[in-house]
Parts: sequence; C-alpha cells; structure tokens
Amino acid sequence: MSAKRANFIGWLLEKCSMQIFFPGFALLFLCNKLLLYFTKSMGSTDLELWLYRTYEVLISSNLGTITTIAAIFVGIYMTVLSVLGSVKVNSVMAFLSDLDLKKLVNFIVKGMLSSFIVVFYSLIANAIEFEFLQVFVFFLLLIWMFSAALRFGGNLALIYKSDLERLSENIEQEREEAEEQKEILKTLRTYLRIQEEEKLKIKK
Repeated sequence: MSAKRANFIGWLLEKCSMQIFFPGFALLFLCNKLLLYFTKSMGSTDLELWLYRTYEVLISSNLGTITTIAAIFVGIYMTVLSVLGSVKVNSVMAFLSDLDLKKLVNFIVKGMLSSFIVVFYSLIANAIEFEFLQVFVFFLLLIWMFSAALRFGGNLALIYKSDLERLSENIEQEREEAEEQKEILKTLRTYLRIQEEEKLKIKK
C-alpha cells in the first residue's frame, strides 16, 4: 500500500512539475523571446524583464547558496543509494517489487544528475554572453532539480513513514529475540556443564 501511495504522490509531483510547469514555463518564455525577436509588437518586453529581475533577485544574488543546496542534494542521493545496499529484511524497502525499486533508483539517479548539472552550470553561467540563454537555462535546471527532489522526497517520506510507524514494534521484537537467544545460550551452557560433570563421574 505504501509503495502504491508513494508511486501516486511521485506521479502527481512529476505531473505537476515536469510535465506541466516545466514545459509551460519553457514554452511561455521561449515563444515570447521568439516573438520579440521576429515581431517586437507581439512579444511582451515586460514578461522578459520580469524574468531577468526574478533571476537577479532569486538566483544571481544567491548563486553560492544554490550551488551549496545542489551539492547537498548530491550528497543525500549518494547516501540513499548506499543505504539501499544495506536494507534490512523487515524494512518496507525490502518488500518493494523490482519495478518499484528500479523506479526509486531512477528517481535518485535523475535527481543526482540534475543537481550535478546545476553545480556545474552555476560555475559557467556567468561566462555565457547571451543573457536570455543564461537566465532561461538556469531556471529550467532549477525547476528540474527541485521537482526531482520533491518527487524523491515524497516517495522516500512515505516509505520511511511506514518504517517509523513500526519502529517500536521492531524494537520490541528484536528485544524478545535477544532474550530468547540468551535463554537458549544459558540452557546450552547448563547442558554442557552437566554433560561434563557426567563424564568426570564416569572416569572416576
């Protein structure tokens, strides 16, 4: 059930961000730029100026922060990939189908790739002379990075939520198993001691 909910939430996030907002943003500003280039009367200079102003306020002045966030995302994705290799048997992830697990890994790889590209692009963005291209591409990359993070985070939160709900149950179960093992070892030691005493009596 958790996997299905995670898939639905992930699909919804991707649908809204990558399949609606992302192409909508791209079409709006790209078409406006083309209209301004070929027929200035049909394009909106206000819309393009808004894009530049927003870039200055949100991105240009916070370039270091954005690069840091992207680098942190890369670290998180790499950590989760390593965690997937040591999933416990009673974890929800252990019950995911091969298809669901592949989807989760796919989300991680896409998210990590988008974050890597943002880090790299932030280093060369200022070298791009064509201002519209610099601004437009940066916005698209940020939308991609944050939408990938949202989808991945939504899926992971639902998966781990189920694990956390069963945390006390798992702890109690492990405690009982540990006590049971202690009892077995105690019984075994007692049995071995008795056997040793019997052997000594026979020798005497």
